[in-house]
Amino acid sequence: PHLVLFRRRLPTEVGGRALAVIVLTLAWLFVNFVILRQLQPVGTDSSLLFELISAFATVGLSLNFTSELTDAAKLLLILNMFIGRVGLLTVASTLIPAFQRKPLQHPSEDILLV
Repeated sequence: PHLVLFRRRLPTEVGGRALAVIVLTLAWLFVNFVILRQLQPVGTDSSLLFELISAFATVGLSLNFTSELTDAAKLLLILNMFIGRVGLLTVASTLIPAFQRKPLQHPSEDILLV
């Protein structure tokens, strides 16, 4: 019932957050692969997927297929490099409007008057 990693029990909300990061990353990569497939009709799916994941993970690996990509496909890979470096949740949080915070209020306290 507990989330255990390296003989340590983790808080239960960590599992949910980790799952959310994995699902968002896979959804991001899937959408970008579909867009990349439309921008680059020439090339195998495996080579395009390798280039995309390599760009997102910012590992610097390539199949020497990047030079054959169209300019729009290269821009998509550059965008994935940036988002992979900064972080998907960081970029998403900057695009979502912030909630209005309540004005600062001092804490209240009951005092005893004798």
